[in-house]
Amino acid sequence: MATQRIGTLKANDNGNFAITLKTMTQKIEGDLVRNKDKRSANSPDFTLFLSDRTQAGSGWEKTGEHGTFISLVLDDPFLPAPIHANSFTTDDGETVLLWDSKRSR
Repeated sequence: MATQRIGTLKANDNGNFAITLKTMTQKIEGDLVRNKDKRSANSPDFTLFLSDRTQAGSGWEKTGEHGTFISLVLDDPFLPAPIHANSFTTDDGETVLLWDSKRSR
């Protein structure tokens, strides 16, 4: 399995997202908050905060062949490597996070 669904994003009225990450061993919830003080074109568009307000990653809005998506990098001192995931909107309108396991290892 190269690409796996590891979570969901739900848009809020303020341009942010509620995020749920779920794997075989973890269920983590938090918020993907728009970066209002973006200082350069390469700065992240979003910061990921866990429910206890710990910062756990960054996200960039990108455009691809299927439209606009969010590219996330999740990081933690206890992870062997950062996790790279992209959002994808399914045919039924749900926004999911897909992890490319080959890229992260």
